[in-house]
Amino acid sequence: MATPKLNGRRWVFCHYPMRAWVGAFRGTVHCFGHTHGKLPDTNRSCDAGVDRWGFRPVALEEVLERVAATPEVPEEIRLCTAEDEGEADAE
Repeated sequence: MATPKLNGRRWVFCHYPMRAWVGAFRGTVHCFGHTHGKLPDTNRSCDAGVDRWGFRPVALEEVLERVAATPEVPEEIRLCTAEDEGEADAE
């Protein structure tokens, strides 16, 4: 796993997809492979495997475009947001 800061943004690169990763709540983008396009992207994670991108390497800008166009929120963030909203409703 690698967690570099590139072009002013933190990234998490791992062969395997993660349900939660360091910095997810602060906009860190997670790029993964292994699943051969079987898992959907989220607005903070992207399958960067070549079989998902026409068997060519993908540029960071292309990943950012894809996550920006994806409405699905990562599971951990979605669940925590729903929990926080539930607590606010209870008050």
